[in-house]
Amino acid sequence: MAETSRDQMMTSVKELFKSGDYSDLVLTCGNDTYKVHKNIVCTRAKFFAKAIKFPGKESEEGKIDLPEDEPEIVKLLVQYLYEAEPKAKKSAKSLTPQEEEVQRLKSQGYSMIFPHTCKLEFGNCQADQLLTHAKMYEIADKYDVIGLKDLSGEKFRRACQSFWNDAHFPVAANHAFSTTPDHDKGLRDIVCNIISDQMELLDKPEIEALMTEFNGLAFGVLKQKARVYGCLLGLPDHSDFTITCGNDTYKVHKAVVCKRSKFITGAERFAAGTGAENGVLDLPEDDPATIKLLIGYLYFGAYEPDLLAKIAVRENQQNDFSMFAFPHSCNGPVCSSPMICPHHQCERYCGCKNFTCRKCCSSSTGLITHVNMYTIADKYFVSGLGKLSRQRFAAACAYFWDAPEFKDAVRHVYETEPDDDMDLRDIIASTISDHIVLLKKPEIEALMVEFGLLSFKVLQCKAKEHNWIT
Repeated sequence: MAETSRDQMMTSVKELFKSGDYSDLVLTCGNDTYKVHKNIVCTRAKFFAKAIKFPGKESEEGKIDLPEDEPEIVKLLVQYLYEAEPKAKKSAKSLTPQEEEVQRLKSQGYSMIFPHTCKLEFGNCQADQLLTHAKMYEIADKYDVIGLKDLSGEKFRRACQSFWNDAHFPVAANHAFSTTPDHDKGLRDIVCNIISDQMELLDKPEIEALMTEFNGLAFGVLKQKARVYGCLLGLPDHSDFTITCGNDTYKVHKAVVCKRSKFITGAERFAAGTGAENGVLDLPEDDPATIKLLIGYLYFGAYEPDLLAKIAVRENQQNDFSMFAFPHSCNGPVCSSPMICPHHQCERYCGCKNFTCRKCCSSSTGLITHVNMYTIADKYFVSGLGKLSRQRFAAACAYFWDAPEFKDAVRHVYETEPDDDMDLRDIIASTISDHIVLLKKPEIEALMVEFGLLSFKVLQCKAKEHNWIT
């Protein structure tokens, strides 16, 4: 009897949504309009409750527009608010009764556990719904919707378990990592666990591209493997390879360093003539301090002078997979790139304008360090390090363009980088163009006379800025 009454109540709530009767609030998204009820949507989504509670257009007109969201996702959101179960649109592909049964069993995680009590029904799942579940997780967080993050996260997990080898998986994984902040591990851990369980995914170019773009993904998979095999990354436990430079020796793991450096992969596979015949790779021509930072990057996706000293406590700290893109400004109520650096993380309505982290850029001596890391990334074909060091060099130049070390960095770039590599040269030219007062400094004038390309590139920047050329 109680179940019948509950079902009748839910049916009545659904009918309210369909009919729009007694509606006292309107939600719009694109061309879609929903006549909803405050006592339902506001009690289930805190964002809507705040929107109508405080003075403003929304509370005065009784209308909330969601222009930044996808209409199809908002439709599922509203559906969830009334029915507690969004029904994702299925693809047109028809399945045989046998295929439907297999899909149902897979999506339900068939367990053979008795006695059994029914839990929340997750329904049939298709591969193209992977991205939908990730987007529902995103919108649940954005609008603070009760229960929806857990539901969409569970659906995402089950779909990933069934369709990890489908072309939709890397697309959904990309969305999960690009739309959630680093501290939100809900979808990120699911993706890391799936790749850790299905390591053949690493042979797929799209997965390799993901792990290159999102350092946190590679580190998450490595952490999962570390838990499984009982070893700590960066410590000598279970080491199967050694890298030496000067007086420094690093007991490393092929599964880590070879995956991130093509040079080390080649040295390990074709040991004869590389100095790695006995499982030891010596790097006598390199600066030990730079190699120390390189090892830190191979394990943690970031580099800083004391990174290796922090390995033992890193498990309990926020991982450093930041963009270091300064100056930074938030766009919209939810920042599209919240992981700026280890010392600052943008939240909703953060309101950053031209933010530059003083801790990240606290020393102008880092200018040479970033150049060295860029060089070592190119020399040893290190995935992702070139991009990171470019970003950090650009940030340091923007902050320390007037420091005495700037001229040293300019000379170092022009004397050590190949003539056809313009990345750091372009950053230097842009910096001088933005701070043209530097031309008054004798040391900068001397550099521009010595390196004619530098003068030419600064002239190019100014020509583009003032439309001297078309």
